[in-house]
Amino acid sequence: EYRLRSIIHKHSEFIAFPIYLGEGAEPVNQQKALWRQSPREVDEKQYEDYYRQFSLDVEKPFKVIHFTTDAPVQLYALLFIPGKAERSLFALRREDGLKLYSRNVMIQEYTRELLPDYLRFVQGVVDSEDLPLNVSRESVQSSAVMARMKKVITGKVLSTLKELALKDAELYSKFWDEFGLLIKEGVATSRETADREALYPLLRFRSTRFAETWSSLSEYVGRMKGGQKAIYYILGDDRQSVTHSPHLDYFRGAGYEVLTLTDTIDSFMLLGIPEFEGFKLQNVASAEVELPEKAEEKAEAEAEPAAQEELDQTLARFKQVLGERVADVRTTNRLSGSVARLVDP
Repeated sequence: EYRLRSIIHKHSEFIAFPIYLGEGAEPVNQQKALWRQSPREVDEKQYEDYYRQFSLDVEKPFKVIHFTTDAPVQLYALLFIPGKAERSLFALRREDGLKLYSRNVMIQEYTRELLPDYLRFVQGVVDSEDLPLNVSRESVQSSAVMARMKKVITGKVLSTLKELALKDAELYSKFWDEFGLLIKEGVATSRETADREALYPLLRFRSTRFAETWSSLSEYVGRMKGGQKAIYYILGDDRQSVTHSPHLDYFRGAGYEVLTLTDTIDSFMLLGIPEFEGFKLQNVASAEVELPEKAEEKAEAEAEPAAQEELDQTLARFKQVLGERVADVRTTNRLSGSVARLVDP
């Protein structure tokens, strides 16, 4: 009996007529797919039970996204964001992609064309009335209906995450810890400017002011000092090397907050964020980074003119010894706790 029930649940769960086992009074199959029910009719336990049956994940899903649309395409979707980025050893689904149904008949087990690659962690089911039952894999990939479905589903996932980030920052931080690298990947790889900008509100960073908690770009801009014209960041291999970087001497002394980026993908991600809310992003390790002068610097420059001849001799000596290992040697007023810094030419 157990084996028969398992087979019915796997292959005939949503057939449009009841299946009885033996002399049982209740049908074994549900007949109505969970994703075709109204979200108001489904409780949390039903979602969790289906997710565990669907994925064999022992953890409950981090977030459930259940919705239907009539335009621009008619579809039913039940999506899950897993609790962990890594799949369980016993996970039932070994590949990325959503289960695709047409009118309750499964068309494709793993459909990657319904979401951008950076959202490949999302699992679930999509059922559409607009796909023909005899659709082939090749026609699925080139279908205009699929393109519209992808736009709708992607928009719903991103809007759900943005809403979560606004309403529950602590819970969103848990999502970011697991899937933040994939959101950064989306910024780095999205070809359209609008697609990249849609991800900006989801990005989170640590900084010299908040080393243990995450901040959004909007929160950073809201904390900027008067007269600050750029969003400052520093790249490094790990938090320790960034924390002790001589590039931060001036910024600490002047009270400027700097975003600390230590993931390998960060340098590629930054190519997708030329500016945010009108502020350009500037690397503090750049030789050309622009900063408003501190008042005490102006006073020192007026009161104590440098012995230029002696300084030129010192610089010439450095250039002679270092040779081609450096592009140039310059003086700076931006160091206080370090004797030198290597900047990007």
